[in-house]
Amino acid sequence: MEHCRTGRLPFLVVEDPEVASGVLGFACLGPYRGKAGWARTMEDSIYLRPEAAGRGIGSRLMRAMIDQTDPAVVRNIMAVISDEVPESVALHRKAGFVESGRTPGVGYKFGRWVGVVYMHLSLAPSEVAESGD
Repeated sequence: MEHCRTGRLPFLVVEDPEVASGVLGFACLGPYRGKAGWARTMEDSIYLRPEAAGRGIGSRLMRAMIDQTDPAVVRNIMAVISDEVPESVALHRKAGFVESGRTPGVGYKFGRWVGVVYMHLSLAPSEVAESGD
């Protein structure tokens, strides 16, 4: 979570006093690669407690995170998603992210190797030249 606290980037939390921790989920942006060449590309983190699934909370968090991201600061948002979580792939696709690649067996979670799905969303203005006619 420390990577999300980078300054001019959104960090959103959904709370519910009925939940023991009080938190149903969060969404934030942090550095994608941590190197100067990628300074305007961020990686998103989004997490929902299981009891928050299917209630539209993830979509609302994602939309708010994107809406609060300044395109003058962030040109692209990357998502690096476990290939075992198709719901997260669907959430990102619904928000306008496009799949840009897959890599099998590069992460080790829960005692096994898992792959990742790479998705990205461009916040850059359209670069279509006007004809002037």
